[in-house]
Amino acid sequence: MRKAIFWGFTGTLVKQAPGKPLAAYPDAAATLALCAYKGYQNYLLAEGVSQPEKLLSQLCLEQFFPERVVCCQVEFTGEKGDGIYRKAELSAHFPGMIWLVSADAKEIAGAKAAGWHTVQVHGGDGGADFACPTLAEVWRLL
Repeated sequence: MRKAIFWGFTGTLVKQAPGKPLAAYPDAAATLALCAYKGYQNYLLAEGVSQPEKLLSQLCLEQFFPERVVCCQVEFTGEKGDGIYRKAELSAHFPGMIWLVSADAKEIAGAKAAGWHTVQVHGGDGGADFACPTLAEVWRLL
């Protein structure tokens, strides 16, 4: 069975502090590698991110997303159509199992409305199926 994980960018894999450059969370690369080892294809859900491939390269994360970056607008809950979740499913060729890992409650709500499994990281209560305080906890759920 094909399995896919879509990862949020800012706030999920990358922390953004005012006045400081973007930086990957310290456990991002290891978590992406472990998920790939477990048979999941990693995809980046890059809503509202300009030049995501360039940013991935600068953050040394590009090897985990070989031509697997999905850019579009996030759908609102209950919306159907050509939004990012449908585009993501098409890009992953409709895998048997699909997850979203994000720190963004809006992304979580859209993914749940699309029927995906969800994990919220780095705190907050976005109504995800699971919550993990760090990225390193995610691969244990899968």
